[in-house]
Amino acid sequence: MKIIHLSTGHLGGAGLAARRLNAGLRAAGVDSEFHALSSASFFPQAGEYQVQRSATQKFSGGLTSLLSRKISRESLVTPFSSSVINAHALRSLSRDEDVIFHIHNWFNLVNQFELPALSREFKLVATLHDQRLFTGACHYSLDCEKFTQSCKGCPQLPRALTNRPERIFIENLDCSKISYITPSNWLNKLASSSRILGDSPGTVIPNSFFGYRATPGGENRTAYPIKVGFAAMDPSSWIKGGDLVQELVSQNQSSGVFKFFSLSDFVEYEDFWNSIDVLLVPSRADNSPNVIHEAKLWGVPVVSTNTGGIPEILTSGFDACINLEALSLESIAMEIRTVHLNSMDATKRLDVARLHASFLESSIAKHREFYSLL
Repeated sequence: MKIIHLSTGHLGGAGLAARRLNAGLRAAGVDSEFHALSSASFFPQAGEYQVQRSATQKFSGGLTSLLSRKISRESLVTPFSSSVINAHALRSLSRDEDVIFHIHNWFNLVNQFELPALSREFKLVATLHDQRLFTGACHYSLDCEKFTQSCKGCPQLPRALTNRPERIFIENLDCSKISYITPSNWLNKLASSSRILGDSPGTVIPNSFFGYRATPGGENRTAYPIKVGFAAMDPSSWIKGGDLVQELVSQNQSSGVFKFFSLSDFVEYEDFWNSIDVLLVPSRADNSPNVIHEAKLWGVPVVSTNTGGIPEILTSGFDACINLEALSLESIAMEIRTVHLNSMDATKRLDVARLHASFLESSIAKHREFYSLL
């Protein structure tokens, strides 16, 4: 059996999770490969390969990205996707071997309307890092539950698009042959209640952090200033709470209570984690953010929200989970002070880091078991 991982990119939550999983499987003796769209910043390691695109495919991918940005706030909805990996490409990759194709991010890599046909010819597994596979467009549906019955009249898209033939077609997609994995119980529950994936087999497995090196500090923290980190790829993102972070920074520039650090300002990850006391993740929609797992591996307490699968990975008495209804500058500031006070002892931080590392170590074994049952 061979596992071929497919991802639009080599970075981002899905890309990094796929690469770590591939490396972990290979270390365990599994025949595994990782394939992602070619990029100037992608330098393939052992078992990693670039997917080359034709000029036409590059143009098509750029067009779908542009259209999605034009109609959607925050890239919350991407109803268009070009196709690079089709049946012919999968046949070429499989070379008549017993292959499981594990898709991690399919935007501008696989067209979702082709998935049912592909699943009838190949063994397909999809890791859901958001809701898009079972909504057809929405990465996070927020309070909308139309995906359980019909996505016609989508509140996040122009009316002309919600009534296009493809929208009607996607509601009748037969994806029952696609097995899926979710990193959180929250997302697994939504997928199982959806019209598209409701009959598909799914399971919950945390993202792999194989090869990730964290060295949590062994010294006690100082009281002030409290060094707060923010790690969203887009610091201005409303979905990630970037507006709240910017307001908090603005209000506390001269107070001396907080000192803020952005991951984007650091060349090396470890320098960021060694510089902060608390990680702030004020997301309004999220699944199981890699950055929270990373914080816990470094023994850094997290202030976040009760959205999506986040509460499942927070530690009571160490991290803070703010209800979205109560999310404000005041509640964030209060929780930062509280978790910092509760985590000043180095022994407690090291214990949290060890426990979370033990939890994540199960990922490779659980994936191997999942593949063996297909």
